[in-house]
Amino acid sequence: MNTIAHFVPKAELSAQQNIGEFIRHCRDELAIYNWEDLVWKHTRTGKRAAAFTRHGVANPSYPKDEDAFLEPFLSQVKAYVRYNQTIRETTSIGNFPMYAFKILHDALLDERLGGIPDILNVDGVVQQKASKALMSRYDNPDVRYKVGGALVSIYSFIRDKGFVPGLPEWKSPHRKPLAKAIRTDSESVKWQEKRLPTLHEITSLADCFAQAEAEEDVFWSSVIVMLMFAPSRAGELSSLTTDCLIERDGNLYVRWHGKKGYGAYSKVVPKLLEPSVREAVRRLINIGEPARKAARFAYDNPGEFFHHEGCLTSKDYPRSQRLSSHQVSAAMGIAMSDKCKVDSPTAWRKVGPWVNKCLDANGHVTYKTLAQEVQRRYFGERFSKGEMEQPKAGDSDKPLWDSLIIHCDKQFNKQKSVSHFSWATLDVNRLNDQLRGRVTNTAKVPSIFERMGKVNDDGENIKLTSHQIRVWLSTVAERAGMDDWTIAHWAARVDIKQNAHYDLRTKEEIREPSKTVMVPEFSSDPAVALANLKKRPSAIELVRMNQPVAFIDLGKLMVGAAQSTLYGFCTTDWAQSPCLKAHQCLTCKEHKCVKGDEKKLENLKQHRDFLKLQFERAKKAVESEVHGADIWEEKHRQDFQEVSKKIQELAVGLTTAETVVRILEDESVPDGAIVSIPPEHDPDPVERVLISRGVDREPRDQDIIGSDSILSLIGISNV
Repeated sequence: MNTIAHFVPKAELSAQQNIGEFIRHCRDELAIYNWEDLVWKHTRTGKRAAAFTRHGVANPSYPKDEDAFLEPFLSQVKAYVRYNQTIRETTSIGNFPMYAFKILHDALLDERLGGIPDILNVDGVVQQKASKALMSRYDNPDVRYKVGGALVSIYSFIRDKGFVPGLPEWKSPHRKPLAKAIRTDSESVKWQEKRLPTLHEITSLADCFAQAEAEEDVFWSSVIVMLMFAPSRAGELSSLTTDCLIERDGNLYVRWHGKKGYGAYSKVVPKLLEPSVREAVRRLINIGEPARKAARFAYDNPGEFFHHEGCLTSKDYPRSQRLSSHQVSAAMGIAMSDKCKVDSPTAWRKVGPWVNKCLDANGHVTYKTLAQEVQRRYFGERFSKGEMEQPKAGDSDKPLWDSLIIHCDKQFNKQKSVSHFSWATLDVNRLNDQLRGRVTNTAKVPSIFERMGKVNDDGENIKLTSHQIRVWLSTVAERAGMDDWTIAHWAARVDIKQNAHYDLRTKEEIREPSKTVMVPEFSSDPAVALANLKKRPSAIELVRMNQPVAFIDLGKLMVGAAQSTLYGFCTTDWAQSPCLKAHQCLTCKEHKCVKGDEKKLENLKQHRDFLKLQFERAKKAVESEVHGADIWEEKHRQDFQEVSKKIQELAVGLTTAETVVRILEDESVPDGAIVSIPPEHDPDPVERVLISRGVDREPRDQDIIGSDSILSLIGISNV
């Protein structure tokens, strides 16, 4: 990528001069897209990134000159798009900013402004007209919110860059609507029901993978498995490489590249799905091997055609020597009838008009010109012109020929010959065709369900989208009790709030969440297994589920969750008083240890060993005490007394730790038992004073007040 240069307006220039300099900067110094085109397409995917056409154009992908924005607005918008995409390093500016520009273009066609759309003429009146146009053109609240936000960004940009420094600050009146997944209106409820696939539809996908025999079905069912082991976006699959599997800590991970700013990370594979993921990767590696070889050959051997078994010439045929119509058709995998005369007009028509781009200086088609056509067709125009470096596998840093999901062009087409010299990476539209089928004016593309005879319970065809699989997995994770952070990480979502858009649980499911424990790999404790709890879980069950442990679970009648410590749980009421033990947890009656929590038992053992070492060192220090001169005698006596106190404290702590460890390791003590020191071993400061003065600490009968009297004092009666 070229060096990114931020545009800084010059104070000594007028607004007209600054915006002219901005357009020149973006046109001449930034490189993405062809400036003259009315439709800018992504160089790798070929998808439309921006179309500079007015509102209401019938076919914005193929516009006429009269469909375009008028100047100078056209150049201003092109500069804005090219600048923002370069600075942000995004593949597309998105639809909503372009909707905003269409609205702004029409708002600037004002007679008082001369009917010429110019960003410099944006003022409060234009802003109001644009706001009204937004309301009239779009009824969808989501679209209104996003286009309104795009207008705010455009206004801020032209104000901050000094093009219209006095532009009023406009705030969009359209608030962000609730996620459709949590709305309660009838339309949203119907959408929710239709959006979430049924269990039958999901298990049918698994059946396809298990039963696939034809190469096409084996390929696409394997792709679907890579989409199903965790909530993923279909566009992320193109970044998978042949070495994507990682073994670590007894788990299987997949090297993943999350879209929408998430980046690269390792995505864990559930234990039950590990065999399926391994098998899917193996199948995809095998099926894609010919395409990888063709891509690697084209990159390493520019100007040489990938000679294959279908070619009519020998392998050592000169690459600059003329090829006949039949030799070209055989090399490119195009069917040619034996009745067609070699090099006849009919034969060349069957080859296709594209061949006119493959003529050398002598007007001949050669293997060299075919190789150039292959590079242009499959690597893209920029690569063939030398404007692009090594093509990559999606968003990864690996070369294209390391892609996991790749195949030859026409490899699954039963009516046409496979193009052995070619390669094709994952196309999301083709994946969705496999999930729901597609009917065009000329042909029908059957889904994988139709080819394998899978239908719904009512006999209707199964129709899904790749995004519905992501929604289903997220919803199932919510039902199972997975926490929001884990779901967001699992699904590669930067914003944890986005989980709400994929949570299609019913109201009843949200009110009464499932008591099913998550499967082991998504729990903090590998020993946790699936179980349906018929009653409130115990403290040890909550610990193993990585859930908060309430005071009541530890035997204390108080509302709230206990504070987790290194060795157990603190049940001190922090709202009433701070810690009175200086965090000496083991000798505190408010500290509770739970039998069966192996991690905290290990921490306790380490603490016991540490106390034992400290105790031995303290004893040796006392035994080796050597008094010096008389002047230091009193000082040493005081030090000796302090050390003696420390030894006593260490002894208490050590014996307590040793006792607790023995109880927790005692096989006769059941898991889940709550262990703490007796209250009489840890009197609080008030009790200590009462004991020292010989005061009876037990309450007298005449001092006890009935609960009814206490409740009446705070206004509660007839209980």
